[in-house]
Parts: sequence; C-alpha cells; structure tokens
Amino acid sequence: NNYDFKDDNFLDGYIFYRIKMVDTDGKFSRSFVVRVFSGTNTSKELTISPNPFKNEFLFGAVFNQAGKISVKIIDGKGTVVKIINKRVETGFNSFQIDKLENISKGIYFLEVIQDNIIRKTKLIKE
Repeated sequence: NNYDFKDDNFLDGYIFYRIKMVDTDGKFSRSFVVRVFSGTNTSKELTISPNPFKNEFLFGAVFNQAGKISVKIIDGKGTVVKIINKRVETGFNSFQIDKLENISKGIYFLEVIQDNIIRKTKLIKE
C-alpha cells in the first residue's frame, strides 16, 4: 500500500518520522525511522535507516532537480555489488533498497550519482 502524510507543523532542519502500523486484530509493527530535511537550504547529505542494516534499508536525499540517478553499493575492495537506477523528483526522495541477503556482512559505501555529481556515505551490513 502507498500512504502519504502532509505535516504542516514542521520546523526547519532535520525531522524524524516513524509509522506505527496497526492491524485489525490490534497487532502492530513500526517502520524504519526516516530522517527528512525541511527548510530552504538543500542538503548534500544521504540518509540511511537503519544503519547497520540486515537485508534492506531506506535511503533518502534531497535533489536539486528531477531526473535519473544511479545508486551503487560498493564493497571495501571497490567492487560494485549492486546497481539500482531510479528517477527522482526535485526535493526530498526516499527509496527502499532491499534483496540484500546475498551481500556478506561488512562495511560498504552507498554512492549516488546524478549528472556527474557523486555523493557517498558508509553502510554497515550486519
């Protein structure tokens, strides 16, 4: 299912959100924590949740323009272990990166490329 929510009471800076999902029988689960940047300045930072991750994580970033991006997961030896191509809109975008069961435990780098602009952050697979 897809859901949206508009928060009109936010402050400038980083805001953290988490969704509590309740079934009809009263059982519930919680989503990943998502960090969202709100404000007039754009951030070059990539957000990852959770980090360390097991088999999936959520990544988010602010993009100055709509277009195509390439997302790479790179191991410590510099080998690309996964490539994902996505389309983003101007502003904050987030994506679920999953099906990472076959990646060994260790330190990786997430590299996001848009129009020859490269952003990187460290990931830990547990």
